[in-house]
This record gives sequence, C-alpha cells and structure tokens, in this order.
Amino acid sequence: MDQSSEAKEKELSAGETGESAPTVSTQDGGDPGREALQAAVGESPKREGSSRHQREFEVIRGEVLKVRFKKPEVDFVIFELKPPPGSAPTVVVGNGSDVSAGIEVVVTGEFVSHQKFGKQFKAKNIALVPPSSTAGITKYLSSGIIPGIGPTLAKRVAAHFGEETLKILERTPQRIEEVSGIGKQKAKAIVEYLSENSSLHEISRFLTEHHIAPGLAQRIYKRYGNRSIERLKENPYLLARDLVGVGFQTADSVAVRLGIELDSPERHRAGLLYTIERSRDDGHCYLPTNVLFTATENLLGTSPSLSEHETQLHLLKDEGLVIVEEDRVYPSTLATAEKWIAEFVNDRLVPRKHRLLDELTTEGTLRRVEKELKIQFSNEQRSAVDACLTYKLLVITGGPGCGKTTVTRAIVETLQDANCSIMLTAPTGRAAQRMSQVCNAPAKTIHRLLRFDPFSKKFYHGPDAPLEVDGKKVDVVIVDEASMIDLPLAHSLFSAIPKDATLILVGDKDQLPSVGPGRVFGELLSVAEVPTIKLSLLYRRDNASLINEV
Repeated sequence: MDQSSEAKEKELSAGETGESAPTVSTQDGGDPGREALQAAVGESPKREGSSRHQREFEVIRGEVLKVRFKKPEVDFVIFELKPPPGSAPTVVVGNGSDVSAGIEVVVTGEFVSHQKFGKQFKAKNIALVPPSSTAGITKYLSSGIIPGIGPTLAKRVAAHFGEETLKILERTPQRIEEVSGIGKQKAKAIVEYLSENSSLHEISRFLTEHHIAPGLAQRIYKRYGNRSIERLKENPYLLARDLVGVGFQTADSVAVRLGIELDSPERHRAGLLYTIERSRDDGHCYLPTNVLFTATENLLGTSPSLSEHETQLHLLKDEGLVIVEEDRVYPSTLATAEKWIAEFVNDRLVPRKHRLLDELTTEGTLRRVEKELKIQFSNEQRSAVDACLTYKLLVITGGPGCGKTTVTRAIVETLQDANCSIMLTAPTGRAAQRMSQVCNAPAKTIHRLLRFDPFSKKFYHGPDAPLEVDGKKVDVVIVDEASMIDLPLAHSLFSAIPKDATLILVGDKDQLPSVGPGRVFGELLSVAEVPTIKLSLLYRRDNASLINEV
C-alpha cells in the first residue's frame, strides 16, 4: 500500500474497529478489519442466555451519485446518495463492493455523527435495486457493475434481451454470446464473472435466510469456493479461524442461527482457541491449562468435564493450532515465531570474514563526529561502532544518558562512509522522529517500514519481499527502543531482513517493555553468545564529560 492510498483511507475513515466484524452487508460482501471501518461494525453478543436489544434502523433509497472510496478485498465502500433538490448528498459508509455510480440502492442503517467527517449514514445492509425497464437496465449495466460491459455494450445487451436481461445474465450467463459485437475472449471473461457472482448470490441468500449479514459472502466464497455453504453447516467456527476480522463472537452468532448446540465439540474447541489467542493479545506467551479451562467455561457458559477439555485441546494440538508442554498451552504462532527467531539469531553469531570498513577510515569518521558533536567517545562507544562493522547481529544496551543515541549517530555515519544502505526504525512514531533528527537520516516506525496493510493485517515485506533501498536489498537495519518489540513483531521484522544484512538493536532492558507477548530484547541480552555492547558510562552534555555511573 503506497502512502497516497494509505492517506486516502485515513481521510475517508469512518470509525474504529473491533473484533465483531461488520453487520453491514451487500449482495456479495466482505468484512473489514481496519480502524477506518468500525463505524460500520456492531459486536455480536455472547450467547449465555442474553437477549439482544433490538434497535430500530432507518431505510433510505436513492441513486448512487459518487463512490468516494472502495476497498474491494474487504468489501468496504464510502459513497454519496443523490440528494433531493436543495439538499446535500448523504454520505454512506458500509460494505458493498458492487456499489457503483448510477445504480439505485436501498440502505438500512442509522445516521451517526463522525468527530471529523460529520454526519454519515452507517449502513447495516446495502441492497442493490435491479431495474425493470430496458432504459433502467442499460443505465445499470453502464455503471460498470459487470466488468467488461461498458456503456456501448450495455445498450446492445439490454436491447437484445429487453426486460429479461438481468434474469438471463444470472441464470444462463453463457447467452451473453448471443449479443452481436462481443468477442470470444470478452464473452468468456463476462461468463466467468457472472458464474462466480451467481455463487456469491447463493451464499448471500443462505446467509440472509439464517439472519446472518450477507456482507461476509464474498470473503467466505474466496476462502471456501463452491463448498462454502457446506463448510458453514459443518463448522461455522471456521469463520473465526480463517477470515481476518471475524472473531469468536461473530462466528458464535452464526452458529446459533444454524442450530449448533451450546455444548457442541466444535464450539468447545473454538472457545479454547479463542481464549488462548486472546491471552496472547493480552501479552501472555502461554496459559496454564487450569486457567485456560476456567476462562473457556466462563466464555461459553458451559461446564465441560476435565476429560472433555483435554480431548478438545488435543484435537487443537493435532491440527497444529496450539503447542502443549506439560501444563502450559502456547498459541502455535508464538511457538513458531520463537523457534524461527532462535534460528535467525544463531545464523548471525559468526563474525564477518571482512569488516565493512577498515579501521583507519573508521577512526577518521569517529573523530569527525566527535568534532561535530563536541564530545569524546568512550571506549564502550568505540567498541559498539567496531562491532557493527564486524557482526551481522549487534545488541547495544544502557540506561538513560549513557550515549545510546549518540553512538547510533556515529554508527550511521560510519556505515555511510562504508557505502552501506541503511534503514532506521523504531516501534513508535515519536521514537522514529527523534532517531531521524539525531542521525540526520529518515526513520520510520516498524509498521510503516514493513508496509503494514490494516485491511489484511499483513506486512508487505517479509521472507519473500526483503527490505530494499533503491531497488537493492538493504545492508543494515538499526532499531531504536528495541525493548518495546514483542515476539510477533520481532518475527515480522527479522524475517524481512536480507540474509547478509546487519541488524542492530538499541535499547534499555529496564525501560519500556513490550506490551505484547515475549520480551525479545531481554532474552537476547541473556544469551552470552549474542554480540552485546553494554554502555555503563553516564554522559552529561552540560560539561561534555564522561562520568562513570557506578
């Protein structure tokens, strides 16, 4: 995602996100997972005998005047409805990848007041209104609702099939070949699209029949294909496992409408998995089995026996979703990340055969920086600069005022003299900004560096797309405030670093620990084999002297 599109999304955002994927819907919709989308989201209630408060929603109908923003992969759209004379357009926010300018829609939802963007209509459901007249059908098809059919072809299609056009295209799409002027390749592409769309409508109808938001249809179809309805009937809790942004509560509301029993094995297993994953979000790497079982019972409102708990837990283990060690249960993602990082570190313990810069040039750089900053580097700081030229992994630690930032500046200038491409990053925007100012070089947050996509909740950069500078793999990555990095983020960052690149982690193990699971920085400091520089001298700028903190 480039910066311009990211800025556009932020500008058009309409709320905040949460687990409960949206209840908004269209004929073939999806389910967003972004801060920008939560204005269109309503949390599904737990099933423990609670009755849901029924809210009254408004219904508005009109022609789509303009589509402001669309994110097809999560079926999110922001558009304007044509207003009555003398009125301003109504801004609608919700799910509807089929929405295009010129078509008529019926929208169910409610008006909300957004802090930044003002009055908007938060859609619970967006339904397209199929036109009945030939003229209306022509306009409908001209909107681009079907890829490959533009205004000119729309006229010919509507003229050929008349008022039966939409029914024919849905039930027997291959008849599009009857229309004059359509080449074989275009006809084939249109038929394929219409056939897939027909399957989406079938899923949407199934969801609607069970009072489930059909806005999930597109993502369900993309994941399960023609077996979508079958898979939903078998185990609706797969939704929480397989679809980003759909959590246990949403899947549970689907399950109850499909008649899944409260004490079903599928629900029990899903509850265990949800509980262990939530504990990860709270910063825990594992849960003791007794804690896991009690929390799951509270979630489900049931009282399974110990043997039933153990049976379902072992099934999750067999599926590779959790790791069980004695009485501890780990999410498999954390265990995998931990093992991967251990291998990553081990591969970088061997010193380079050749320094990145010779000692004489390095000394010249250090003297230049000392003169610029009017300071004198300590032996520890000089050792840190030397180490970054020798090792592919370096940890620099020290308390406040010990010169971590200053030595980072020296390292950057030394690496620049060695013609190395460098990336500077930090967990927070404030830390990245400070790093950039001190080092006179651009710095980004880790999420921006890896190009995080909040819709898919994935990073662009990784093992298959290593970090690059000007089209070439980066030589050195320097991370400030590294103590704040948790295990999942460290895994994502480290996996994006090219094999021969150097990783330098700078931080204070006693400050700003990671909020998420795993204290990677602290663990690295405890491994004697990891190249580490500990700065113990307190540097005071007021008299430019080095004072031993001890």
